[in-house]
Amino acid sequence: MVAQGKRMKEIAAELKISVRTVEDHKSQLLHVLGVKSTADLIRFAVKQGFIAD
Repeated sequence: MVAQGKRMKEIAAELKISVRTVEDHKSQLLHVLGVKSTADLIRFAVKQGFIAD
């Protein structure tokens, strides 16, 4: 959803979780995947075929 351009508040509302939880999950993804920014995360998602470029 981040890669689709959705904001944290939109993602939280759609998943019925808090914005803080969305931020925590994103932070964990960045750490586990070894990327440093949202842009890097999006590039990773495109490269892996999770989203179309």
